[in-house]
Amino acid sequence: MRLLLALMLPALFTCSPSAGLHTYTGRTMGTTFSVKIVLPAQPASPDPTQVNSAIDSLLLQVNQQMSTYIPDSELSRFNASSSTDWFAVS
Repeated sequence: MRLLLALMLPALFTCSPSAGLHTYTGRTMGTTFSVKIVLPAQPASPDPTQVNSAIDSLLLQVNQQMSTYIPDSELSRFNASSSTDWFAVS
């Protein structure tokens, strides 16, 4: 019985017909990125275009915080500050 369960268990997770690997690629921060996500085969599964938009939005936010090339990024403002006071970060 355990052997049968061990053989059948992987099949339960690999045979979903509409689940699939979605790959998102792009350029940001002077390099490229690739995100691979397996979306479940459920009606409530997120729309791949919404996932792509969320990834782009998150990377833009990180770039705005951490870029040394954007003059008003958090990191650039911190580096330009001559104050010894606490510096608020997001």
